[in-house]
Amino acid sequence: MSITSDTAVSTTAPVPLTTTFQPPSACLSDLWLVQSSSLKWMNLGPANTTECLPSGYSASSTYSPGVCPSGWVMASNFTTQVSNKLQTVGTCCPQYLPSSWVFSIRPSDQTTTEPWYSTELCQFAPQTTIFYGYTWTTEGKTTSTPSEMKPGGLINAYGLVVEWHSGDSIDPATVTPTETSSTSTSTSTSTSTPTTHHSTGSSGLSTGAKAGIGAGVAVGCVALLALLAFFLLRRRKRTALRPIDRNAGPSRELDSNPLHEADAGKEEKVLAQIPQELEGSETTGFKTQ
Repeated sequence: MSITSDTAVSTTAPVPLTTTFQPPSACLSDLWLVQSSSLKWMNLGPANTTECLPSGYSASSTYSPGVCPSGWVMASNFTTQVSNKLQTVGTCCPQYLPSSWVFSIRPSDQTTTEPWYSTELCQFAPQTTIFYGYTWTTEGKTTSTPSEMKPGGLINAYGLVVEWHSGDSIDPATVTPTETSSTSTSTSTSTSTPTTHHSTGSSGLSTGAKAGIGAGVAVGCVALLALLAFFLLRRRKRTALRPIDRNAGPSRELDSNPLHEADAGKEEKVLAQIPQELEGSETTGFKTQ
């Protein structure tokens, strides 16, 4: 694999990657200490890094046409003319979500024989001392350890080489990767590439705006009902307090005999049915006070 203009270029047959690959959040939030018989290096991603890379990946593979995975950014790219077409080649590098670290492609003048330099195209080189936690496994036991790294140290990460030509149906500049968040830390960041696509909703209103409109309508209805009740009560009071018109004609008298008087005998019979007052000693069934 050769390095040109700080961007890796592969000579193997390209593999298409036309949909945004979604890696697990651990691929962008876990730091592991990798150790061989004589070397140690820090790596971004879990121990099983194959799940962090799209299908068809190899250290020398190129994706064309290709788009960066979710949570990755275009670290660098350059454009050349090939067979009367413009060809752009770029390298996608991941981000470390729990912080603001953005990995970049290794400098072209960086030469080393370390094995990870040929397989992991991206690196993070802190400019000041950083504090972080990493995980390592020994004899089947996994341990997490807090640590620090001073300027001069490196954290390595896998990168993807993508390329596209003028006339391709997919342009990485117009594809927005799906946001990837980390659930293992309290803070996380997500980045998406610029896009010319605009999503539209059915109403164009946010949930907060809809809730505000609904609350305003409810308050307006309550106010309208209160105002209507006020006018009705006021009208009733006016009707009740309306003065009597003394100039009005006499009210209609009832008929002279609207009710028939009871006969004397019947009256006595009714009176006889009314019980006389009992003496105090004879009251039963009631409690006397």
